Amino acid sequence: MKRILITVSMVAVIWGVFLTGCGSSSDYASSEAMSYESAVETNYDTKAELGMAMEDAAYEEEYDMAPEEQAELGSVDRKLVRNVNLSVETEGFDALLVSLEGKVSELGGYIEQMNINNGSSYYRTGSYRNASITARIPADKLDSFLESVALNSNITYRGEHVQDVTLQYVDVQSHLEALRAQQTRLLELVEQAETVEELVFLEGELTDVRYQIQSLESSLRTMNNQVSYATVEMDIEEVTTYTPVVEVKKTAGQRIKEGFVHSCQSLGEGISEFFISFVIILPYLVLWGVILFLVIFVIRKCSKRHKKRVQAMYQQPYVPTVLKVPNQMNQPQPQPQDQREENHDTGNM
Repeated sequence: MKRILITVSMVAVIWGVFLTGCGSSSDYASSEAMSYESAVETNYDTKAELGMAMEDAAYEEEYDMAPEEQAELGSVDRKLVRNVNLSVETEGFDALLVSLEGKVSELGGYIEQMNINNGSSYYRTGSYRNASITARIPADKLDSFLESVALNSNITYRGEHVQDVTLQYVDVQSHLEALRAQQTRLLELVEQAETVEELVFLEGELTDVRYQIQSLESSLRTMNNQVSYATVEMDIEEVTTYTPVVEVKKTAGQRIKEGFVHSCQSLGEGISEFFISFVIILPYLVLWGVILFLVIFVIRKCSKRHKKRVQAMYQQPYVPTVLKVPNQMNQPQPQPQDQREENHDTGNM
């Protein structure tokens, strides 16, 4: 009987343990389906659960900021970036540069870049200098600066480009605010972390968020600078006479007069340039002249020698060539066949 009671008790205990395990597994499954708010109040079990919770938090934050972004876009001032390109002529190069530098400083701007070419050359009468300047002018004082440039020089080309970066600016600003809110929640979770594993994971996420915040802040500072200061790029060229920008209808007499004066000026400049170039290259001309003279002298010398040799050959007395002919007088003359037979007979007698 005791054995039966012990066996029943053991079966009851095993059955109770089995039911307890099933209940705990079902509770764990239901805890994984909890929302992000309930997960924050309880402790995180794994990194995966913590990462999913942070993504949900970021999504909720961006979703909540969407109406605020729209309201902010309607109330924010337009963010306009102005860029101006100028081609300028001047008869007083140095005076114009001094005037531009003073005007830029007066308006509260600064010169970002300046390149000057003195244009010096031995082959030209004048030194036609040129320069390129990049100036940053406060946007609200740009028109005043352009008027000053027009008064002190001759503008041959003007181009202006305006870029609206309002949407980009608001987008970056709202993203930055969302990241700052995410950083605040991460700091709260760091304080609530109970294990080293959770703390290391949260520190890594916090580092990434801080890096993104710094990058967006840098982008905002760059856009603020571009909006606050307009960029003016100028190409300055020194000339003796301004290029006419606006053509006025002229009479025939005025056109003839201006054309004649221009031709005389061009002719005078051409003669002057030729004389200066001739004087500059005169040493080279002298050197090549000496070389040419020596070559001609040597050629003529050789030609004279050759001519003398030919003349000497023709001036010698003519001596005819005598051919030696053998003396036929001392040789016996051939005799006819009959005479030789007769002589032979006589000898026999």
